[in-house]
Amino acid sequence: MCSLWEYSTTLVWIFLAGTAAMAIISRMLNDHLLVPPDPPKNLWFRKRNFIKPSYLMKPDLYFDEMGCRLAWRFTIISAVSGFAFLLIIYLLLNCEK
Repeated sequence: MCSLWEYSTTLVWIFLAGTAAMAIISRMLNDHLLVPPDPPKNLWFRKRNFIKPSYLMKPDLYFDEMGCRLAWRFTIISAVSGFAFLLIIYLLLNCEK
């Protein structure tokens, strides 16, 4: 497993790209909610994220057709970036360089 150490920079970039993609997709999922919640009164400069993790378990209950596809992509990207994170931690803790 420690032979993967030479790919550690690539794993870090995969993790960073995955987290950035998850942030963008979660903002896009706000627009595809079937029942959008009322916006809060004192929100000035940024759009609130209304997506909860339980929404991704059964996306057809909470999102329209495009939202279901985005939720599926979000799940795949989070799995890949989570695996990259675990692999990075394993390489840092178990492989001495």
